[in-house]
Amino acid sequence: MGKYDDQVDEILKIMNEKQGLIDKEWTPTAVFQQMDSKIIGNENYKQTLSLSLSGYLGKNQQRQHMFVVGPSGTGKTHLIRKLLPVFGVPYIVIDSSSLVGPGYQGTTLEEVLEEFFKSNMLAAKKSIIVMDEFDKVSEKVGNNWANVIQNELLSLVEGSQKGSIDTRNSLWIFLGAFAYADEMKRANPKMKDTDLLKYGFKNELLGRIQSFVMTDIPTKQELLLRILNSEELTHFHTELEQEGKTVRFTNEGLAELVGMVQRPEFGMRVLAKILYALKRNLIFKNSETNIEITPDMLKVLQHD
Repeated sequence: MGKYDDQVDEILKIMNEKQGLIDKEWTPTAVFQQMDSKIIGNENYKQTLSLSLSGYLGKNQQRQHMFVVGPSGTGKTHLIRKLLPVFGVPYIVIDSSSLVGPGYQGTTLEEVLEEFFKSNMLAAKKSIIVMDEFDKVSEKVGNNWANVIQNELLSLVEGSQKGSIDTRNSLWIFLGAFAYADEMKRANPKMKDTDLLKYGFKNELLGRIQSFVMTDIPTKQELLLRILNSEELTHFHTELEQEGKTVRFTNEGLAELVGMVQRPEFGMRVLAKILYALKRNLIFKNSETNIEITPDMLKVLQHD
């Protein structure tokens, strides 16, 4: 046997597993089950995304582009990042708010896409392009490049080929919180795709996006289950155990944590920040080895 035989076998195994994911028959139900095992709640979003992805991942490769709207922290991007690696298809999540127009200092959409397609040989055959923070691509928020970027997207979303960039087989997903929109400032926020026209989004671009869905604001029960099943909480306990500390949240402490995460301007994304601050206090300011987390211990963090 050659000295690289074992390594070659392992690499081939990885490649075959990845190809198996690509070739798998992803029905809407199969896609939904993948999401349901990772994300609690957001049924409308998961069902709509399941239909779009199953159609695209199938043999006919139907491109039903999506526009996802929902308050900050309701899981728009989190669900995408959790789900897309499952399928073995090249994908990219682009921060739309960081883009500038061609010819100006900064990163352009063309530069981001060029790097993506050059580094992913299969992307021209099948790829998923996610435009996160897409609500920022609007003159409403003072984005000087909004009109330019939207004009670029007209041909890209339709499907075009220029140099190494080839989006003729790409599926596009747009995500945005639209906190500035009147419709999102209500107690029960609700938007339609046509509402986006008054905020500077081109009818020609919206017409190329077949599916529009809103994320759901999670209930207290859903938030609690998300926290209990989160990677952040698992890592929190693991790291403290490595420091010789056993930590337990009281029921009242967990109720307080849910309330802190429930703030609509932050949502689940603030959980990591809270646990980081709590971990620092427990490691450097608390000499006990068996600790119960109470509401008072969490309230202190808001004043640190």
